[in-house]
Amino acid sequence: MNIWIAIFLFLHVMGAIVAFGPNYSFPIIGAMAGKEPQHANFASRVNEAITNQRIIPLAIFQGITGLVLIWLTGMKPRMPLTSTVRPPLFVSTTRASTTMPVATLDQSTSTAAPRRDRRSKPLALS
Repeated sequence: MNIWIAIFLFLHVMGAIVAFGPNYSFPIIGAMAGKEPQHANFASRVNEAITNQRIIPLAIFQGITGLVLIWLTGMKPRMPLTSTVRPPLFVSTTRASTTMPVATLDQSTSTAAPRRDRRSKPLALS
């Protein structure tokens, strides 16, 4: 195996683990926010930050490393059926998984209670 194939395969697999692993924590965060509504705004912002900072950039990275792997291995676009099905499937699922949650998060963070200023206020001495 070529060293470049091994490097990009490692990056592709590790990128998938890091990119799509946090998706499994969203239902837990949502359930906890449902039990404690005062923390729902924070939970929505956490989910939004994870999506914007980890999932979307690494999903794009997955596509890039996948294309590099196809190029390095010399696969022809029409070789097996899977090589013609995977790219459109990847594009459609990535689009669905990155645009729908972001729209939902934008809506939930804008309708949630505004953040309060947590700075202490001086006591009135009267």
